[in-house]
Amino acid sequence: MITKISIIIPVYNSSKYIRECLNSIKKQTFHDFEVICIDDKSTDNSLDILKKYASNDKRFKIIQQEHKGPGAARNKGLLEAKGEYILFIDSDDWIDKNTLNILYNQATQTKSDLVLFNSIEHYNNNKTRTRIYPIKNYISDENKVFNYMDAKKLVMNSYLIVCTKLHKLEFLRKNNIQFVENTLFEDVLFHIKTMIKAEKIAYTPQILYNYRKEDLTRQSSSLLSRDSFIIFSIFDEVKILLFKNNIYESFKLNFIRFVLTELENIYYNIDSKYKEELFNKIKEYTSDFKLNESQKMQLPKNNRQFYENIQDSETLFDFNLLNTLRIINNTPELIDENELNTILSLIKQSNSKNKNTLYLIENLVTNTTKAYEQINYLTRINQQIISSKSWKITRPLRWITYKLKKILKTNTPPLTNNNHIIQSENKIFKEILTINNDYIDYTTLINQIREKCANINLNSNIQKLLTDKTYNLTIKNNKICQEYENTLYKYIINDILTGNTTIISFNKIRELNLFDDEYYINQYNYKLEINPLLHYIYI
Repeated sequence: MITKISIIIPVYNSSKYIRECLNSIKKQTFHDFEVICIDDKSTDNSLDILKKYASNDKRFKIIQQEHKGPGAARNKGLLEAKGEYILFIDSDDWIDKNTLNILYNQATQTKSDLVLFNSIEHYNNNKTRTRIYPIKNYISDENKVFNYMDAKKLVMNSYLIVCTKLHKLEFLRKNNIQFVENTLFEDVLFHIKTMIKAEKIAYTPQILYNYRKEDLTRQSSSLLSRDSFIIFSIFDEVKILLFKNNIYESFKLNFIRFVLTELENIYYNIDSKYKEELFNKIKEYTSDFKLNESQKMQLPKNNRQFYENIQDSETLFDFNLLNTLRIINNTPELIDENELNTILSLIKQSNSKNKNTLYLIENLVTNTTKAYEQINYLTRINQQIISSKSWKITRPLRWITYKLKKILKTNTPPLTNNNHIIQSENKIFKEILTINNDYIDYTTLINQIREKCANINLNSNIQKLLTDKTYNLTIKNNKICQEYENTLYKYIINDILTGNTTIISFNKIRELNLFDDEYYINQYNYKLEINPLLHYIYI
């Protein structure tokens, strides 16, 4: 018996969230559907949960298979499906109660092969992010049916996912479109093939799909390993597909942008021990692009800079150094003097064989941006929004460390109880309050960088960055996020009192949720102004 919509759900160890997913389907205002759940050899009680739903509702069907991954599971579902249309849902996600009704009406009224719709990501810190297809950028009338030539960027430069599209089953079978199995990035080729082959694509602007996102991406464990190198094979398959359809030349820049975006994401997620190998593969693969200046300028800024950094670098060390200098040049107000001095000292120590030093340089830069973003988010939640400039900069921490060392010299007896620690903290706090250095002049700072780099053997591209610009930015600090200040201060005190006086890492703060201002006021009777962006320091 033919049904109107087949919902295909790959299931693997999803017992924590599968009920919410299935309940969102049972609550649909549209009733003519089937649910095909493919259990991919789960080792938890996911299968037992599925059996309960199937026993109570004949629309729910279970297929069991050996563990082959989501691509193979979805392919199995496509073989068994009897619906006019296909909707893919991941087992830890859920849909709005009107999703099926809206999508089926849109598909049948427009006679479309695909219907695109919007989604929202839910993070475990209650933060959300909407995913909106930029249809208005390409189609003046959102109700108009279109194809890939009307919105070329949607093919490779938008959301390469299958769960926010309703697919016509006859269209998929006619074009023999299936998922790549036993690999990462199984969505990519499927998405690109459907976008290219669809004669009619419709769009509905509603947000209908809910993604559950944890702290890390869903494929994070694989992205951290060499398994992610399979992306180069995916690129080759996409390129072959474009050539077969005689559209490579018209899509060349879109393809390059797609490649650079994916590679940059993998590079900054992969485990450090694979970075040098990945860098060499990226350099080799992108060397064929041979973009002229006009073509480079058509790329988004982040893609262009990533490409230029790769091409201008002979080694991983060069690449990390170029990234550091470009970030300093582009956003000097986000980099503090103490941190830059640390980076420069590491650069002086570094050579191509000293990989740990290179990775530390890179982390210093990338974590600064992450810290700023997190502070920005917390401040929006916990207090009135402060001028963005006031988050970017504060006192150089060298003054604070000087005061800390000076005071600690007087504390020769070991501190063995909380009262002593509190007394010591308050004494240090009073000294810090006397510091009056609210300004950093970046003209002086950049000149110091040039002087310190003068004796380093730099290639011409790096040298050019150092001499290109002169900064004269003087920004006054007013207030910064107190929750982070107090937590960072706690760790500064703890590290000094326990003798751990090497590097204090902002990562320690990210692991905790101790951002309750009242706790610190009640416990220690103070508030502190220390810049949380100065998260890597030498004491």
